[in-house]
Amino acid sequence: MTNLEEQIYDYILEEGLSSKARNLIMENIQNLSSEFLTDILVENVNLHISYLLLIDYLPYVWKEDNSSKNLLNYLSGLAHKLFYLAREYPLGKEIPKNQKEELEKVHSQLCDFMESCLNEELSPPQAIITNIKSFRDLLNNLTMYPKYPHKIHEIFQILASLFYHFALNETQILKNQDELGIFISRCLVFWKLGVLDNEKMITCFEKTAEKYEDIIQPDKFENILALEIQNYQFLQLGINRKQVELISNIFCKLRC
Repeated sequence: MTNLEEQIYDYILEEGLSSKARNLIMENIQNLSSEFLTDILVENVNLHISYLLLIDYLPYVWKEDNSSKNLLNYLSGLAHKLFYLAREYPLGKEIPKNQKEELEKVHSQLCDFMESCLNEELSPPQAIITNIKSFRDLLNNLTMYPKYPHKIHEIFQILASLFYHFALNETQILKNQDELGIFISRCLVFWKLGVLDNEKMITCFEKTAEKYEDIIQPDKFENILALEIQNYQFLQLGINRKQVELISNIFCKLRC
């Protein structure tokens, strides 16, 4: 930690992430490491009040050489809040004006981030009706049709890309079985939501197996995975305990 970072850390320790503290960060943002930003935000952001700060600082946190041990917690905190946002607004439910404005901001910022920092574009919209020429085509399209409003679905696409790129990041490791369960469970959620395809899900499994080098206790890992997925059953995932047991056992088997 540099002298500047120590000064900011001490200030935030006393004052919290006040507007003055955030101004201090932004004034010196080019001289702060991505690791420092990740750690200070994970330790001080209140997800119930100021989760938007995680989006505000994401372009400065998201560096290929960011080796912070808190990066997974940063991404998980962001996903956690947005999963709960989706719970409030399934397809067909009108979004209140104040929440709509917040959703617009989140969507806009994440789209800008994806274009400028990930150098990726969102997947094209679902096939229009003229491309459906059989009942088989119809069922295939219905299977992958978004379960949530368009902008929430696109937010999920961007979050899924973040987790996928975390898997590819060779500087990041998973320290314990809890982190292993957190990462795999979030990827499974994105896969079930249709924003992480089979090939990327396989890559996440494979890269995760490389990131966690310690011994896995199958029963403990299964319980962690089950509890993490149960946090988001309201997303209509349909992953039951038998499936979790199968995922856990096969992951352990193929990892060995």
